[in-house]
Amino acid sequence: MKIISYIQTGGGNGKSVSTLQTCAGLIKAGKRVLAVDMDDKATLTSFLRAHVKKGESELLDVLLAVGRDDDPKPVLEKAIKQTKYGDVLPTSDRLTNEGAIWGSDMLNTLLLQKALEPLQKQYDYCVIDTPGRQGLLPTMAMVASDIIIVVVKPEASGLADTYKMEKQIANAKIIREQIVKKDFKIDGILPTMYVPRSTHYKEHLEYLQAWADKHDTAVYPFYIRRSMDLSKSVDKGLSIFDYKKSCNTAQDYEVLISHILDVTK
Repeated sequence: MKIISYIQTGGGNGKSVSTLQTCAGLIKAGKRVLAVDMDDKATLTSFLRAHVKKGESELLDVLLAVGRDDDPKPVLEKAIKQTKYGDVLPTSDRLTNEGAIWGSDMLNTLLLQKALEPLQKQYDYCVIDTPGRQGLLPTMAMVASDIIIVVVKPEASGLADTYKMEKQIANAKIIREQIVKKDFKIDGILPTMYVPRSTHYKEHLEYLQAWADKHDTAVYPFYIRRSMDLSKSVDKGLSIFDYKKSCNTAQDYEVLISHILDVTK
């Protein structure tokens, strides 16, 4: 199972939407897919119509089981839900204030990686949506991931959010390489809500490339164009491929899916 996480410290950059489209695209390609919602706003869970009802197990229960050194598999089996775009490990606002639950022990950054181990042969891909802030949860996701994709709206706010990740990325890299003993890879920066003819956006891409050079990665040579169709599709609980496969945004996400399939061969 290849694990992919979409990261960004600020909201509104397109992490949850990109996670949904990635899951849908990989399912369309015949892959077995698990989505993991690590955002306490539960946006991805909502998109997938997988709301956690009172008394149901969710991501938090899985992580707590790992923290107690319990076998997470029984909790995973209860928590994972089936959707039209693959299975999902949903979440709710119970995940808020994770620091108060686990504290700052560095070993807690390994909880998600350990939780996903029993699923390695069950899925081809695990796609993680992370919270739009700093903290333990995005670090957990990066430590667990084979591939990290930085999602950013090429505007001043998106640039500021990206530069705020410096320390968190450095910490996750150390833990992944020295404790997990696996490579740490930021596969690329994905510009979202992009307007190709905007000089303003192109200037911001230059700053993003400078950041990418520092982290041994690159701004992808493709982008996700701004589209009302994308917003409408999400509101209806549909992927952009099912809502309007002929639109520019669907074509953009198809390019992203092809790239993911290529780099994870």
